[in-house]
Amino acid sequence: MVTLDAAAAIGMGGQLGAIVPGYLADLIVLRFEGLHTAPSYSLLDNIVYCCNGRDVAIVIVHGQIVVRDGELTAFDETELVRLAEEKGRALVQRAVEKETDLAWIWR
Repeated sequence: MVTLDAAAAIGMGGQLGAIVPGYLADLIVLRFEGLHTAPSYSLLDNIVYCCNGRDVAIVIVHGQIVVRDGELTAFDETELVRLAEEKGRALVQRAVEKETDLAWIWR
């Protein structure tokens, strides 16, 4: 329901929502090795309440592995951090220019 109905709700049924050839798919593989995931009575509960980004082992986007063993493989992490800083600061600056009450954000 979560995937198929969500795809239909955003008008992308037939493109998203299932793992079938030709569909767009992003997949993650999680590690459940830490104390924070024990005891494991419910896979879904563990994913929702216990796991975080450090538990991501593999990420596949459009059939390409972009994270393996928790490390980026398809991107230069240093460049991504630089770009995130640059774009993030520009976004905050635009927000502050429009809403001066947000000036406290800009430090």
